[in-house]
Amino acid sequence: MPINPFKDSNLIELEKKVIAKLQAKEYKDLKDIEKLCTEGILTAESANEKADVNFFKGVLNYCAHGKKDEYLFCWDDVPENNKVFINFLKDELKIDWVEMYLFCWDDVPENSTDFINFLKDELKINWINDSSALFKDSKDNNTVIKKTDNNETITVTNGNNSLLLRSNKAKKNVRLEITGGKIYEYILKEERSKLKIYKNAVISKDNNNRTINIINDSHSLVFKLNKTKKTVTLKTDDDKSYGFILKEENNRLNIYKEKKDAIEFIKEAIKTEENFLFAHYVLGFIYNELNDYNAAKEEFEKCIEIDKNFADAYFDMGVALKNIGNLTGAIENFKKSLEFYEKTNYNKAIEANWWIQNIRSLKDKETGRSAEENVIEIIVEDLRDRKERLFRYINEKEGKFKNLFLQKRQ
Repeated sequence: MPINPFKDSNLIELEKKVIAKLQAKEYKDLKDIEKLCTEGILTAESANEKADVNFFKGVLNYCAHGKKDEYLFCWDDVPENNKVFINFLKDELKIDWVEMYLFCWDDVPENSTDFINFLKDELKINWINDSSALFKDSKDNNTVIKKTDNNETITVTNGNNSLLLRSNKAKKNVRLEITGGKIYEYILKEERSKLKIYKNAVISKDNNNRTINIINDSHSLVFKLNKTKKTVTLKTDDDKSYGFILKEENNRLNIYKEKKDAIEFIKEAIKTEENFLFAHYVLGFIYNELNDYNAAKEEFEKCIEIDKNFADAYFDMGVALKNIGNLTGAIENFKKSLEFYEKTNYNKAIEANWWIQNIRSLKDKETGRSAEENVIEIIVEDLRDRKERLFRYINEKEGKFKNLFLQKRQ
């Protein structure tokens, strides 16, 4: 069966409406299609149709972003200004180890175990001794840990050695200063009414500005920039690879993500329901929009395999083949779509005719007429034919009416 006979008819109608809006490019104003897709998602979820849930999510995602690429971060900002970059790693790639938990500010000094481990293991401060809680101060073997009453400063001393930590809620950071030594900065987060301290991974860039390295203990990431190909690739320590788009804008190297989320949703729908006609069609439609005509062709072939009477698949296959350069195949598919459109969709029939004449003009450069002139002639002839059929219909009805009238008079 072309369409799953067991599927909720409301879902099928919603999918048809969504496809119609896609074809008409009626998704720049998102309100209507967002409403349809949201209704579709809710209907599919209640019917436990996972494939349809992903179908509507994919369409909504595509319409929301179109072919516009999504900005991720600026290459030039790294490593000096890492905030946007770190958020990209955490939110987009779900790499949580770029921020490592160290200790809870509120636990110090009463419960300083994590704090002391941080000082000894992370900063390699060997003059710190293990301490046990002692009211506001914690002392052991001359190590003293104190916090000010306003909860903004922690001091650690042992003989002539000391260090100071200052928290800044406004800037969401903690600054650690070792007396006569280095200064470090950490992240301050409020989680469940507790102040927690985190550290970012070590982020560095090579002298040629071509790679960004991120290291945190046993974890690592490497970003590689290729100006020639206008790409940035990412290789993770578990051998996963990602590709991103590089754009030079206002003398800055900006990194974008190509919008492929919609494709992934639709593919997931097809994975769940292999012969999902509308999913294959929408996937082919998106590939056509992204100029990936060979991939589009494969999806439309699958549509026709599922339903040989699916006019839209023949039409869009014609578009794909025309752009690939297979003009003969394109005309054949437009003609096939025309067989259906002439009976069901006058506007699409005109559009298919336009494509046919346009391609014929490309094949025959010596033609003295333009494709537009040919299409106008087709439209005029079609209107004449419709006019003649209408007159015949009126005359036929008029004759029957006269006969009936005469019979009644007799």
